[in-house]
Parts: sequence; C-alpha cells; structure tokens
Amino acid sequence: MTVVVPALSELFEEAYERAGLEMRSGYDLKTARRSLNIMTLEWQNRGLNLFTIEAGTLPLVAGTATYTLPADTIDLIEHQLRTGSGTSQLDAYIERMSVSTYSQQGSKNVQGRPSQIYVQRNATDVQVTLWPVPDATTSYTLAYYRLKGIDGLSAGIGGATQNIPPRFVPALVSGLAYYIAMKKPEVADRVIPLQQEYEKQFAMAADQDQDRSTLRIVPFAVGGMCVGYDIVDPDQPQNFLGQVNTTDPQSLLNPRPDSNPGRGLFGWNPIWNPAQHMVGSVGTLTVITT
Repeated sequence: MTVVVPALSELFEEAYERAGLEMRSGYDLKTARRSLNIMTLEWQNRGLNLFTIEAGTLPLVAGTATYTLPADTIDLIEHQLRTGSGTSQLDAYIERMSVSTYSQQGSKNVQGRPSQIYVQRNATDVQVTLWPVPDATTSYTLAYYRLKGIDGLSAGIGGATQNIPPRFVPALVSGLAYYIAMKKPEVADRVIPLQQEYEKQFAMAADQDQDRSTLRIVPFAVGGMCVGYDIVDPDQPQNFLGQVNTTDPQSLLNPRPDSNPGRGLFGWNPIWNPAQHMVGSVGTLTVITT
C-alpha cells in the first residue's frame, strides 16, 4: 500500500484549521514555516530519533589529527577505527575522551594507531580529533554513526514535504497547530488541548522509532539459586550451569547448595554442646553504677 503524505501547504492548512483559524495571507505561511523550523529543533532536544541517524566514513590522512564532519552533524553516537577492506576489514573500538582529558594530553602530536577520539561541537560545525595522530603504517578510516539535524524548510513553500517518516506527520501537524495557537490570543482556550494532542502524537511516533534488539531474561526464584538459604545472588554460578569453566581458579568449583543445609555446616551440631565449646576473652570490663 502506498502511503500518501500531503504537501506542506496542505499540512499548514490542516494545522490552522485545528487551531480554529484560517490561513489567508503570505504572512500566515511565513509564520507557519518559522514555527515548523523551531519545532524541528525542539525535536532534536527531545532525544534520539532513528530517522536522524546516518552512517558515514572518513578517510584519515597520515599526520592529520583533526577533521570536520558534514555540516548538519549534531553529534557522533558511535565511532570505530576501520582497517583493511572486504573480507579482511576490521573495525576497532575508539574511546571517546572529554575536553579535559584531551587538554591534559601532553603528547598531542605523537603519531601511531589512533585509539581515542575527541569530539568538539562548535557553533557552526562538529570536529573530531584523533589521538595518537594517524601514522603512515597503514590506511585508516573512521567509521561512524552521526546524529544529523532534521532538515528545515527553505523560503519557498511549494509542494515539498518535510523530510521525516510518514509516521511523524500526525505529530508534525498537531505540534504545528499548538505552536500557531500559542501566537494567537483569540484561540488561547485551545492551547492546552492542542498541546496534549501534540504530546500524545509525538509519543506514539517516537515509541515506534526506538532501537529494537533481542533481550534475554533468565528467571530465578528465591530459595533456588542462592548464596545462602534466602539470599539471592544473580551472579551465583548455579545460574550459569554449563557456561562457567569450573576448573577456572576464579570460578567456584562446588558452589553452595540451593537449599537449607541445616546447622551441619557449623563446627558442631547442634550449635551449643556443653562438651564442645570455646572460651575467649576480650579483656577486662568495668561497670560503674551511681
């Protein structure tokens, strides 16, 4: 089934109608476009939406430490150092360092295999600096996933459609109606209902925009895999039977039983036995009463 997304001019008209208004002049188009641009910036502040993530690569040059990312980059979310190609390609983890860590790095110009990256988010661009500085021993490529800005609208409205997935169109229209209503005193009574509808539509779209991965849950019960009789330990090796090398000196060869062992684990059974007791001393205790 083909999904038909209305043109922007139609979306603007829909937003005005929801606000109880009528779009009549060129200024109405201008103020709607301005509100839409501001709203898309607000969406960036709401968090990570997958439709704004883009993969990219950056060939590194020997002796060059700093590189500028594409103009609409907001931040990097993943980054690896890539060597080789085809079946011999290898991506290695690069640690991201803070500005304080990089500033305290004494040997900023030393060359070698890059192992750390500093991301500098400037007012007009985003730059990355590799450390050590790439050397000439091999060909390096920075592979990354970047968070890119949502495309704003140009001055011409035309019939263009905002560059977002169709599932976000209801949120766009609802949000635009809310933004327009905030600027019109005659529809002040509609602001709160429009805001509520906007938040609902955005939440529904954002929920479908989350990263999905497999989650494995291993249940356990109290009285089952325990350190003691009633003390649950999720790291107890009995929770990982067949997965732990019990001959490893760092693993438990014979983990504690998963049932009440009784008092037999103590030095004597029962605990108090006149024939088996210990006597100790902690010194002299003086009690003064008045």
